Amino acid sequence: MLVLGLAGLAGCGNKGGDAGTTGGTEAATASAAVTAAVTAAPTAEATAVATAAVTASADANAEAPDPPEDQKEDQGKAPTAEHVWVTGHWTWTGRKYEWVRGYWAGAATKEPPPLRTESQAHRPSKRHAWIKGHWKWDGKDWVWISGRWAYRAGATWVEGHWQKKGKKYRWVPGHWKK
Repeated sequence: MLVLGLAGLAGCGNKGGDAGTTGGTEAATASAAVTAAVTAAPTAEATAVATAAVTASADANAEAPDPPEDQKEDQGKAPTAEHVWVTGHWTWTGRKYEWVRGYWAGAATKEPPPLRTESQAHRPSKRHAWIKGHWKWDGKDWVWISGRWAYRAGATWVEGHWQKKGKKYRWVPGHWKK
């Protein structure tokens, strides 16, 4: 009974749970490893191997859950009339969501550098969209803000960009469009 229960758990990150679906081969391999460990090793060792196999299988095949509702932030007063508020957002760390606080973006006095080419981390789910990295003006120089995966049900991401107005550059924040 214990063997069957743990072997079944090994495929828990696999939607559908059989070897015919994506990730099924990994789940079947993990299931076989769990069965072998539980039947061949003492109880404490079998539990450790089974836990590792289940975790590895779930991590390899799991999709990120929907992010929590956005947090309400106290923006305070804009430092100047030229500043725009860049909304905070949830970011997936691979195991959980973490809140990245919003900030005021001021007008830049020099042109932003060219965008960097980024390698995209593992996509948390098929529903997530890649939000490209961008340059942030810190008042003295440019600082790179890395891209990230994000998800908002029923919405499409519109990229933020720097817009030249006169001799200054102003940030037009990215946003979700329904």
